[in-house]
Amino acid sequence: ETIGAAGIIKLMEEVEDRSAYFISNLVYCDAEGVQYCFSDSHYDGTVAMAYDPQGAYSWGELGKIFIPAGADRVATELSPDERVALQRADGFVDAYEEFVKWDGESHV
Repeated sequence: ETIGAAGIIKLMEEVEDRSAYFISNLVYCDAEGVQYCFSDSHYDGTVAMAYDPQGAYSWGELGKIFIPAGADRVATELSPDERVALQRADGFVDAYEEFVKWDGESHV
C-alpha cells in the first residue's frame, strides 16, 4: 500500500546525495502502562541505484535498496555477521541489546 522500494528508487532517479540511515526503536510498557523507550544509533548508508528483489536475509523491502556504510552491496546480500561487523566498527548501539541489559530503572 506504499510506493515500496522500487518506488523509492524511481523517486530518486535524479538525486545525487543518496545518504540514508535506519533507526530501530523499541518501546516496552510495564503493567502500570509506563513506557520505556530504547533506540538504535543511526545505521548509516546510502540508497542503491537500482532495486534488487533478491536477497537471502529477510530485512524487508528497504533492505533491498539500503547499502550500509562500509559495504559494497545492499543489506539483504550481507550475512548477519557482516552486518553486525559493519555496525560494531562504527560504534553502533542496538536498541534490543540495550533493552536486554536494562535493569528496570527509568529509561527514556
